[in-house]
Amino acid sequence: SKEESETAFVTDKAEKFIRRPDTRPWFLHISYLKPHRPYLAPEPYNRLYHPDDVPDFKRASSPEEEANQHPFLAFQLEKNLNSGYYSASIYPRDEKSMRQLRATYYGLMTEVDENIGRIIALLKETGQYENTVIVFTSDHGVQLGDHYLLGQGPYFDQTFHVPLIIRAPEGKRRQQRGCVIDAFTESIDIFPTIMDIFGADIPIQCDGRSLVPFLIGEIPEKFRTEVHWEYDFRYSGYLPPGKDPSID
Repeated sequence: SKEESETAFVTDKAEKFIRRPDTRPWFLHISYLKPHRPYLAPEPYNRLYHPDDVPDFKRASSPEEEANQHPFLAFQLEKNLNSGYYSASIYPRDEKSMRQLRATYYGLMTEVDENIGRIIALLKETGQYENTVIVFTSDHGVQLGDHYLLGQGPYFDQTFHVPLIIRAPEGKRRQQRGCVIDAFTESIDIFPTIMDIFGADIPIQCDGRSLVPFLIGEIPEKFRTEVHWEYDFRYSGYLPPGKDPSID
């Protein structure tokens, strides 16, 4: 049931922390396990989306044409589709099954969304919402059939174009409420942003940049104009024993 899922369990623990009788400033990192394999959604989220209604797949006309983009992409496609990295019982080969997987995944996303709503409602109930900074993001996305792949790894938008929502509660930062930026932000920017919001010194060894200027309608000086992505050949470690990891 939705009351006994991994997502509900994490939310229950977060609510217990927020309700604790302590008036000191606090920091809470909530890491939801879902959506993630195994893709199993509890009631009613397993029925919220119909497989016929999910978006079509973004991919070339065939795996062979897709593989022509990059030698390691070809390696990944061969591994995922043929080597048994995902067994046939959990890696859908046909479009109908993949559409069902997408529908289930969307249900899991909705479950997380509603549980975040629980936390926001509790912050308002306890009078802490107006004094709380909220950051929502994810570590990566997944392909779910796009480019004939299932999980993360390759250089496509579905993998690395993740959400980042920052809700800062006071001052000029509220003036930018609801704005969307198209600059290249990265996960490494979150730590210096939080430090900057609270007026703390950002360590010199920090690789990221504070995003606070965006929160007050300004453009950071000399902000990054490009990002770089590299294929990680350590993925060859996922090969079954005895499989040749070389790429021609």
